[in-house]
Amino acid sequence: MQKNLLRIFIIIAVIGAVTWFMAETMVSEASRSGGGLSVSTDLNEQQPDLALKNLKGEDVRLLKAHPGKTLLVNYWATWCPPCITEIPSLLALKAQRGSETFDVVFISLDFPENNEAMTKLLDRYKLSNLETLYMTDAKQWSDLSGRGLPITVLVNPEGQIMSRMVGGIDWSGPLADDFLKNVK
Repeated sequence: MQKNLLRIFIIIAVIGAVTWFMAETMVSEASRSGGGLSVSTDLNEQQPDLALKNLKGEDVRLLKAHPGKTLLVNYWATWCPPCITEIPSLLALKAQRGSETFDVVFISLDFPENNEAMTKLLDRYKLSNLETLYMTDAKQWSDLSGRGLPITVLVNPEGQIMSRMVGGIDWSGPLADDFLKNVK
C-alpha cells in the first residue's frame, strides 16, 4: 500500500514539475515575442484615483501621489508567472527613465493581510527592491475592468489612460519602445 502511495506521489510530482516547466517556457517565449498581447490605444478613459496601501501600511492615492507625471502603471500578482517575469525589466525601465515627469508604479493584486506577508513574497522572488502598492479591495479590480494579468496602463499627467496592454513583455525591447513612444 505504501509503495503504491509513493509511486502515485512521484507521478504527481513529475507531472507538476513538467507542467511548471512548460508554463515557464511558454511565458518566457511569449514575453520575448510579444505573443498573447492585447494593446489598446486612444482609450479616452480616466484612471481611477485608487485607494491603495504601500508596504509600510500607509494609505496612498495613486494620482495624488504622482501629480503632474506620466505613469506606467503595472498591475501584477505574485501568483502570475508573466508578471514575475517582466518585473526585472520594468525595474530597469524605472531606473533608466524615471524622472520628475515619468514614473513606473507597481500595484499588486495579492491583497495581503499584512505587510509582512507581501515582503516575504517579494523576498522569495528576489524582488526586495520592488516598491509596490497593493489593492485592499477586490472591487477596485472589477471597477478597472481587469481581465488577465499583467495589465500595464500608460496614464498622462491629467489622469487619462493613453494605452493599455494585457500581457507581459520585455520592457527593454522594441514592443516597449512602441508602447512608450509618446512619453517624453
